[in-house]
Amino acid sequence: MTQARADSARAEISGFTIELIDLDLADGVSPGFAIVSQSQHAYYSLVRDGIIDSDEIYGHGSVGRNDAGAVLSSSVSGDALASTVNATVGGTSFLASSDWSARFHLSPATAVIFRAMTRVDAVLGLGGEALSQAGMSGDLEDLGVPGSSGGFYSWLVGNAGAPPAANDGILYGELRSGSEGANGYLSLYTSARVVTSPVPEPGSWAMLLAGLGVAAGLALRSRGRGIGRRPRPRPARGLASGLGRGLAPSLRRGLAPGLAAMLALAAGGAAAQSSASVSMGTWRYTLTDLAPLDGIAPRITLAPQSSSPAYRSIAWHGRPMEEGQDWQGETSDTGAPLYWERDGNTASSWSLPSGIETAVHSVGTPVLAYGMREFSFTLTPFTQVSFFQDGHQASSGTVGVPGARARLAVTLNNYPAGAAGWDESELVGDGERDFTLFAAAASQGESAAGTVNLQATSYVLVAVPEPAQYAMWLAGMGLLFAYRRRWPRA
Repeated sequence: MTQARADSARAEISGFTIELIDLDLADGVSPGFAIVSQSQHAYYSLVRDGIIDSDEIYGHGSVGRNDAGAVLSSSVSGDALASTVNATVGGTSFLASSDWSARFHLSPATAVIFRAMTRVDAVLGLGGEALSQAGMSGDLEDLGVPGSSGGFYSWLVGNAGAPPAANDGILYGELRSGSEGANGYLSLYTSARVVTSPVPEPGSWAMLLAGLGVAAGLALRSRGRGIGRRPRPRPARGLASGLGRGLAPSLRRGLAPGLAAMLALAAGGAAAQSSASVSMGTWRYTLTDLAPLDGIAPRITLAPQSSSPAYRSIAWHGRPMEEGQDWQGETSDTGAPLYWERDGNTASSWSLPSGIETAVHSVGTPVLAYGMREFSFTLTPFTQVSFFQDGHQASSGTVGVPGARARLAVTLNNYPAGAAGWDESELVGDGERDFTLFAAAASQGESAAGTVNLQATSYVLVAVPEPAQYAMWLAGMGLLFAYRRRWPRA
């Protein structure tokens, strides 16, 4: 009966592809991806009675074994990785693995998408453990360059149970270089592991029953005994008096400089001004069929979000100093244009199917304008969708901190890490530029639902207190001076 059953695990990767996207059409640089170095490795091992038997190869090729009640194989080729274990003997541990890694250079302002078809399965017949894995990871070395983003890990696991586990899917990852290009690495691997349970001899069953009898006897004798007492926690000592004595001299030394700094800030900001704006047109998308032979044409179905506004416009001003309070202003969940003006400070926003525009102007008051569009979508199986958003940002002035921010985010519901993407561009201080946002997501063996969200924000952050806040500050200083008279002299 034992020889008629088997534990098995298999993992394979095939159909590896690379897609490049130019994120800056105006820089005159064609997107490029160059592999600098690469390595391959295939390995297998079996462990029985404490003795290890293994073999491995570096480079393209395969290693394997077909004896001792098991079939093991591991291979690396130009377009595929595979690891297989099939065991019909108990009391042995089997492992097969393969990996491929490369270092590469990515051209400036370029997004690269990696995809690979994969299948993992695991079956238990003898009992024990059967596990298969396939994975892909990547990252960039110089993420400090503006505009770069990286770091992903995508994997698929087959863990034997009842019924046997089998899974088809896609390994998916995305990296983006900044304005100076980037160096990075990419790695793919497969692994199959089986640990078979030994088949007990008749004498082993007798020893097992005897051991259970002894354990039962010990349990009866220990019934009713305590398990010990927990130590009583020690009370914590207060620190309020010590902190008060340490802070008092610091407060005394900082009163005059603090007052001078606040008066200078108020006088300098009154005659200055700042502006910021974001303009985003209609967005676009492309579809890629990740499994051309499955007979399913790639398709996406878009619809406004049912649980949240499809369009939103917000014009806020006068952010309060007290944390937890809302900005003053207006909000429109229909996307209708909003405009606010007071004492030369303005904020405007609209978010419609034709695009989003936000703009602010400040002569001393914090202002913010925000626009948002959100849609839900459904993807057919094995389909990648890539979203693109073009726009323009501008920010200038000497009041506070002017800034302009645009964001595109794509999320797949109930999908593992690495299945969705996002991009964000922010301009702070003086400057003006055009931008292209890019985000992508990929479904696997079933239809996938997700959300695409676009946001535009223009703001001027000003830390100038209002008259009422000056009064509160002066009142606080008065209390400190009054309390100062009661401090004992050194």
